[in-house]
Amino acid sequence: ACEKSWQYEQAVAVFDTMQLHGVEPDIVTYSALICACGRSKQPERAFEFWEAMLRQGVAPNLIAFSALISACAKTKDPERALQVFEAMEEHGVQPDVIT
Repeated sequence: ACEKSWQYEQAVAVFDTMQLHGVEPDIVTYSALICACGRSKQPERAFEFWEAMLRQGVAPNLIAFSALISACAKTKDPERALQVFEAMEEHGVQPDVIT
């Protein structure tokens, strides 16, 4: 819900609080964070959350990939967006018409 309001700082604060209380983030949590980063034009933070997600063994899905591609697009980084798009295939995720 935080990311829909484009409240990046609040989304990160909720994430940090979850971590403090031992709540393991899932794909929904990471997708929302990545989306919030993209909407706030902070792609590097989006990639940091992406890497943390992969390190924790959370498998990316179409929504997470689309959020990361969108973060790249919002900061006019088509080369990086294409790299993410190509990584979808490596993870066995099929793009849709939105991606």
